[in-house]
Amino acid sequence: MSRLMKKSSAGFTLPEVVVAVFFFGILLTIVTINLLGARKQVAQGANIDIMLADLKAQQAKAMSGEGATASDYGIFLEADKYTLFDGSTYTPGVSTNFMVNLDPAVAITNIIFPNSVVVFTKGSGETTAGSFNLGAKTITINKYGVVTIQ
Repeated sequence: MSRLMKKSSAGFTLPEVVVAVFFFGILLTIVTINLLGARKQVAQGANIDIMLADLKAQQAKAMSGEGATASDYGIFLEADKYTLFDGSTYTPGVSTNFMVNLDPAVAITNIIFPNSVVVFTKGSGETTAGSFNLGAKTITINKYGVVTIQ
């Protein structure tokens, strides 16, 4: 046989390419789903860390009597954000309020505090016991302001 009559076997056939693209698509789908789940877990962890720091800071301010006059300090909870405030009640629109927006993948639900407000009493730092969910975690605060996460 001459060189010109040999059949070339280089390259891939159409069925081989289709199968390879199909498997690549399945792998890409699995990786994407796993990465989205990891993103949600990271967002939830970060939001919990920030909220815990804010709760402790508000309690510390109430206990230390920070500011010109000693005052209660609190946090107003909403589904997609929470607001830090001073005083025994939450008043919207006050210039000293500080709003913290949550990651869109995380929400505050099942709030068991009167009027969705956690208020730390000046001097003692005590509060009304209650709980709320932040994402998949339940955050419980006892009357002494001790926070537990489940």
